[in-house]
Amino acid sequence: MECTYDFLGRMLTQKDQRGNVTAYAYNAFG
Repeated sequence: MECTYDFLGRMLTQKDQRGNVTAYAYNAFG
């Protein structure tokens, strides 16, 4: 899962360089 989170984190960071990334990731996995 570490790889998945890292990959998603990188893609999300590239798309949105803001705190929204965390919220988006949480919504996607939460």
